[in-house]
Amino acid sequence: ISGSYTWAASLLLALLAWYELRAVSVAVAWVIGGVILFELGLSRKSVSLRLQAYVLFVAGFTRIFFVNLNAAGTPGEISPRFYTVVPLALAFFYAQWRLHQGTDLSPFEQGFRVEHFCSYLGTITVAALMRFELEADWVAAAWAALAWILIAVAWRSKLPVFLHQALLVVFGVLFRTSLH
Repeated sequence: ISGSYTWAASLLLALLAWYELRAVSVAVAWVIGGVILFELGLSRKSVSLRLQAYVLFVAGFTRIFFVNLNAAGTPGEISPRFYTVVPLALAFFYAQWRLHQGTDLSPFEQGFRVEHFCSYLGTITVAALMRFELEADWVAAAWAALAWILIAVAWRSKLPVFLHQALLVVFGVLFRTSLH
């Protein structure tokens, strides 16, 4: 029953962020809250706290496509897209890195492969930011560079998930170049 209290508290804090923060700040607040719950879940070995963190990660990730990536900034300044989406990608990769360090995960987390899931959230976030932040003619080139970076990370870290992501990004480059 103690898990229900933390779920209720997480829901209330997420709603508070929804109603009280600026629209572009909500996803950032949710993901930061997710990172805090994630760290608490790892240190206390609480599956419930980690599951709440994953829900907040998915909520923040989903929200960037409706609000953050459509936010327009003032010309000549750093756009709200950049300064609100980059921290989310870093948080997703941080969660992947922490999970890769060999934490004790529940069978549900192992079956769902949350380490890979967090990694995919980070890569998709970066690719989406490139799509919305760059001029249309440069998106395929940026995605090609991202594919090379992912290949280098896969080679250096010996993690095949980054190679799989690089292959998916290459397919994105193929379709983007052929249809643009």
